[in-house]
Amino acid sequence: MSFIVECAPGLQRRGRSYLEAGLEFDIHPESRYRPPKHIPFFQRSSQVQPSDTPAASNESEEPSRRGNGTASSVVGTTHQISESESESESGVDEDWQLVDTLSASVPNLDLEESTAEILDAPKITPQSTTTHNVNSTIITPIYILKVQKFLAAGYLWDFWLATHPLYGEVVLKLVFTPEHPCRTPGYDRYLPREEIIGQAMIEDKRYLGSLLDLQGDLVPLYYGLYASRKRSFHCYCPETGEYGEGEPWYYAILMEYVDHPMGPGCVRLDAEWKQKLYSAYERLHLHGVLHTDICSRHVLIDKDERIRLVSFRRSETGELDDTRDVSDFVFEALCVRTVIGGELYGEIWIDCLPSTYWAQLPESVDFFNRKMALKDRTLSPDQVAANEMQKIAIRNAPPKR
Repeated sequence: MSFIVECAPGLQRRGRSYLEAGLEFDIHPESRYRPPKHIPFFQRSSQVQPSDTPAASNESEEPSRRGNGTASSVVGTTHQISESESESESGVDEDWQLVDTLSASVPNLDLEESTAEILDAPKITPQSTTTHNVNSTIITPIYILKVQKFLAAGYLWDFWLATHPLYGEVVLKLVFTPEHPCRTPGYDRYLPREEIIGQAMIEDKRYLGSLLDLQGDLVPLYYGLYASRKRSFHCYCPETGEYGEGEPWYYAILMEYVDHPMGPGCVRLDAEWKQKLYSAYERLHLHGVLHTDICSRHVLIDKDERIRLVSFRRSETGELDDTRDVSDFVFEALCVRTVIGGELYGEIWIDCLPSTYWAQLPESVDFFNRKMALKDRTLSPDQVAANEMQKIAIRNAPPKR
């Protein structure tokens, strides 16, 4: 699955990622995302010929909006990994488990229906797209990704709204590696250039591992990690004495577009929205995932008023039968209540959490009692000051929009 960037007329060039028309991207070789692949394009003669399906113009037929949480957007996104692929993985921890099929809670899409959906999708026209050889006989299309507008600048990525001919409205997350935003040593959360791909792979692994059956529900649908064909100059490898291909200038991630962030900043939540927020994080934690990046900007609200969580580049995983991991989940659940929910230190403790957090521990009752013994502790000066600031912030914060 490849795509080429096309900018909408009058698009303002904002952000820090040097977006430009004509950038070509291929799926990153280490990404676990695999689109439906049972509709290959075959070469029938010396000239490149696409399939017999009539091509529809991108200009005359607007693709229908996807990203409604249906299984059709997720089926076919994983593939069996060979031992050589697995051994070549870098920058990723060892807890990723390949998921060959979707959760039983998500109905599998019939093969005929999936095939018909791809055949009915807007096809690329000879004037606006190209193809490239995968081998001597099979051709894969390069889809046109129409970038509509700039959305926001994150810590590492820039976010753009775009339209994909198969996926509909998507978010294009883009980073320009030679001048990525957090490249200054000593700066808060400094990230060396060589570690960008490692953090991107963490997101790829999470969405296609622990969070796979939550796609389209608690987390947006994930459409893969991509690398640009535009690369840095060939670099010399002293070990082999040869010149090799340089690093990609751009990395990109495509995801379902969810248009309403809860933040940024402090927001005043009523009891209903607090419960939605806390339940969302409970589901995340019970899937063994620690977010580690708690911020109102990373909490989205979809058109059905469901909570969607994003930004998993620094996430971690844990086991629900491990005391230390459960302590981390409990701590993050309490942080969500203070950082986003507006609760005060000293007014919340483990007894405000559902027992599902520690129910799988061998000594669950003992764990709860030991935590409760600390409930009446004296607040530190920093916590007292934080409570006062929290009161002021909540008083002046706008209600959830």
